[in-house]
Amino acid sequence: MCLLLLFSRFLPPKIHFWQSFFEILSNNTYLWGSTGIISKTITMKSRRLLLSLLAFVVVLTAIAEDFDAIVVNSQQNKWASSNYFVKGINAINDEDLETALDMLEREVRQHPSSGYAVCNLAKCQFMAARNRMLGDIYSEDGGEQEVAAARERGDKEMSGTLPLLDKGIALLPAGDGEALCQAYRLKAAMLSSLENVDSTQVAECYDKAIAVHPCNAAYEDHMGLFFKDDEIVIADALALRKLYPDAPSYVKLLAIMAYRSEDYNQCLELCEEHHAMINSEDQSVIDEEMAALRLIALKSLGRDEEGMNLALHYIEEYDLADAISVYLQMAKNNPDLAEVQLKQRLFADNGDERVWNVMLARVMENKKDYGRALEFLSKVVKVMKEPFLYKEMALCYFMLADTDNALKYIDVATVLNGGEEFLPTRDDILINMGMASKVISEKMVGVELFKGVSGNDVSQRLSLADLLLQEHDYSRAADVMASIIDSVHYAKAYTLYAEALKGLGRTDEAQNYLQKITEIDAFNFSDIVYIVPAYYAVGKKEEALVQVKTMVEGCEKYLQNPEDDVIPSTYYDIAVVYAQMGESDKALEYLEKHFLHDDMPYNFGQIERDWRLDSVRGLPQYKALVEKYKKQWKSNAVSINQ
Repeated sequence: MCLLLLFSRFLPPKIHFWQSFFEILSNNTYLWGSTGIISKTITMKSRRLLLSLLAFVVVLTAIAEDFDAIVVNSQQNKWASSNYFVKGINAINDEDLETALDMLEREVRQHPSSGYAVCNLAKCQFMAARNRMLGDIYSEDGGEQEVAAARERGDKEMSGTLPLLDKGIALLPAGDGEALCQAYRLKAAMLSSLENVDSTQVAECYDKAIAVHPCNAAYEDHMGLFFKDDEIVIADALALRKLYPDAPSYVKLLAIMAYRSEDYNQCLELCEEHHAMINSEDQSVIDEEMAALRLIALKSLGRDEEGMNLALHYIEEYDLADAISVYLQMAKNNPDLAEVQLKQRLFADNGDERVWNVMLARVMENKKDYGRALEFLSKVVKVMKEPFLYKEMALCYFMLADTDNALKYIDVATVLNGGEEFLPTRDDILINMGMASKVISEKMVGVELFKGVSGNDVSQRLSLADLLLQEHDYSRAADVMASIIDSVHYAKAYTLYAEALKGLGRTDEAQNYLQKITEIDAFNFSDIVYIVPAYYAVGKKEEALVQVKTMVEGCEKYLQNPEDDVIPSTYYDIAVVYAQMGESDKALEYLEKHFLHDDMPYNFGQIERDWRLDSVRGLPQYKALVEKYKKQWKSNAVSINQ
């Protein structure tokens, strides 16, 4: 199996250009979170190709799960004409384990010195043991103790097949490197399926497989085991490239590894070499993942203008939707150039004008020229009723202080999209229009306060409880959270419930839930906005300061390099954390940074209600700060008709 096929298994399938186009554009628009209208740029779709390197380990380590993945049946096998052996191999390929066992057992009794038969018999016995174990584990009556016993029993039985495999390997002819390679790979796969096996044993098997028969399968298995070790992966990829100089898949792997190692010049050279290899005969051929990687490398090198020109070429010639994503990233640094380039194509009637209009709208949003962004979006809406377009128009109207139209267009987007995805955006618009009570009443409809709710219901209750806390309605907030608090273990859930309890005077209970937050072993980075105040509240002030420093560093790093994999805390997140820690000056400092640096910071309705800012809301400095930027926002909001 070549590495290219391993990649393609995990990369997104080819889809209609327009479907992919709108997915990319909508994924690079604004996220509306619980802290209000805060703009973050989502990691580009084409970054998924970098995960393909990590993903192929799933295929390689699962080889023992695949019944006919490895068959020791070399052309040099002198027993290949044996009737029992042939029937056994055919049964393996047909997944007929019972027949395979019967035929191979007969073969081994007739020819006990046949390493080929012994190896295949060992494999069949291993598979039979594994199937028995799985049958016991997934039986309807099996409890935890039964499952544990079945695993232990199955592991012992599977381990018992290894001596037979070792015997078969010893019987294989020393000159049949292909068969020996397959046998060592089979042993590695069997070992990987066992409990508590030292990975060095697996590595030794792969090393032996490579030594006796260097080939793509052996090297790829080896890379699958060491996929986190860049040096080993690169060394294996170089060996494969030498073995198969005409195979572009290994040039592709080296290009991905060069990018992963931040050697962008090398990555670019390999991308260009790969392109030359695959289209030497057919100029219309393009590898979409490698084309996207080539663009990303150019961006990483700061060669934005060159990258933008190449991206436009890919869009025009190949309808490459990933190129749109990278182009818009580079256009942020060169909005004037992007405007000129896109208008040239629009006016020259070069390509689909809908694409250019939507891309121009995004460029205008980056320039904070929301009126002109609306002009370009309106042209597309006339011919395409895509919900994403209406959402984008709603955001532009909001930035222009036209909240009536903002609500009108987000309602249209929500209806067109089936009433799901854009509800959080609609909620935020209503809240920032001073209509939070409407959102609360809508969310209360049909909410039954019982335990055992689904994931969507949990999300609904968290959002509702947060809104009730903003209203200082601690009783209803506590009721909403009490129905789910024992079944969810989220930092946000504990925080909301603790705040409600504290508001009801139940401070000891509130403190217990804050303590639970600090005991969570693993949490998402997005939870840090709840983790830090909890540490501070339970007296772990030094740890809280270390964590908030991490938040600040992550935010600053992301602003310098928005392509970083982890989208960090925003300035607003940092502001609310400092406010809850009683650091009023720091809270106001980062709230102002939120207004100055975030692309879409004018969430005044949320800011004026957020219970996390209660400690600073009464300060004259806070009031002056909010009024200053609210006035600036309104003065910048021009009439749509101008």
